[in-house]
Amino acid sequence: MSSERFDRLRKMQKKLLEVVRKFPDEEGVYLRRQYHPLLSPIAWHIGHCVYIEALWIRGCLLDDYTLAEELASTYQPELLEKTARSSTLPNSTELFVWAQELTSKHVEILSSASDGPSQTSDQSREKKHIAEFLINHHAQHLETIAMVEWARQRVSPKEPPSNLAILKPGDDLISLKSVPGGLYQIGTRGGFSFDNESPQQSVELRPFKVTEVPVNNSQFLAFVEDGGYQNRNLWSNFGWRWRTGVDAECPRSWRRNMNGGWYVQALVQQDRNVGDMPVTGVTHYEASAFAVWSGLRLIHEYEWEVAADLAILSGRGEVWEWCSNVFHPYCGFVPYTYWEYSVPWFDQRHYVLRGGSWYTESEIRRTSFRNYYLAGADYLFSGIRLAE
Repeated sequence: MSSERFDRLRKMQKKLLEVVRKFPDEEGVYLRRQYHPLLSPIAWHIGHCVYIEALWIRGCLLDDYTLAEELASTYQPELLEKTARSSTLPNSTELFVWAQELTSKHVEILSSASDGPSQTSDQSREKKHIAEFLINHHAQHLETIAMVEWARQRVSPKEPPSNLAILKPGDDLISLKSVPGGLYQIGTRGGFSFDNESPQQSVELRPFKVTEVPVNNSQFLAFVEDGGYQNRNLWSNFGWRWRTGVDAECPRSWRRNMNGGWYVQALVQQDRNVGDMPVTGVTHYEASAFAVWSGLRLIHEYEWEVAADLAILSGRGEVWEWCSNVFHPYCGFVPYTYWEYSVPWFDQRHYVLRGGSWYTESEIRRTSFRNYYLAGADYLFSGIRLAE
């Protein structure tokens, strides 16, 4: 296996450790606090990544599951509810020292078992798969950590700076591009992929049109100011129940200043007209209601992948794009060793998102990658792309 993949894994580990170092010990409570009921504390994500390394590197390569078994009660998701995780976590100094020591050791174990003349091709493939899995796994948790940081901002919102741009509703037309019908290939293209991306599928699609760019903030504000959140006819039954249950009247990342103007509470402010930026942080329910209001529909994930392959999706990778369909196994699906990655979520309740966001690592931006969340998830870097 090439040293480039070892270096990439080390870089992922370094990014995780840098998250801990951002906050001195006196602020260690921040890393252990839960800022959203569906998001674990940041310290848990760091420890979970160490646990997964122990499980795959020490366990699969050395047949030594001792450390993984010790850590499982705290860092295996199925064994501890999110709301109970804060009290089990170390402070930031302890976490950094512990995680740095173990992650360094894990890469050492993996690299010491590097390709040699005595290695079989099966052993070489196993090591490569483990390294690629860990890179992809850690990449997803780094983005989730960014979601936690964003949720933290929303827990204690402050009055925006006086120079922060206030949103204005947009009336610009939604531009559509045509995709011809036909037989297309979707799914893994070779190289690393998760089990839910396999096997490659042939799908027959009818002609369709797709919006050139994701829905922006100004367009979504037009929906808000047109009474979109109060119009029952735009919402599904489950969507309306969600909206009334949380009393939603805008995306969760939006705020109003003292003068009643709308502004966006972004994780990082960008040098760009905020109205032209993709609306971010919407749920599947909100995305679906907007689609009905606009006279269009959410795109199906097969259509999305075909359009991405045809390179007609401008703005791809700025926000995760909600698709119309639930997460499901492809025909011929076979779960990988990490059975829990996909199978439990084929429950008809999780919806697919495609594309990636500003906070998505390069490995996760592949065209075949399938993200999936509950329809009411309001903490994602998620947006909307429409189809006709």
